[in-house]
Amino acid sequence: MFLGFIVASIQIIFELKIGDAWQRHIEDMTGMEGVTVPHFITLFAVILNPINKLLDYILIFNKPFDSEAIQKRSGSSGKIKLWALSSGSC
Repeated sequence: MFLGFIVASIQIIFELKIGDAWQRHIEDMTGMEGVTVPHFITLFAVILNPINKLLDYILIFNKPFDSEAIQKRSGSSGKIKLWALSSGSC
């Protein structure tokens, strides 16, 4: 049981250090200052970040995909469709 606490302590320290390392990228994505994601799942970002950079060069994946861009593409009914899709009403 004591060994479990030691391993958990090491993992927590490692997660907090990873959170500090990714803080700048999280701030760029969300626009919120001082916010980070100190979670073990962020270690997958080490693998997925190069794949993301590669996909940025493919034009079909490099389009905006937020609610304003979807509404601009689909017209006035796009907002209703997006709301229905996100709420599970479809």
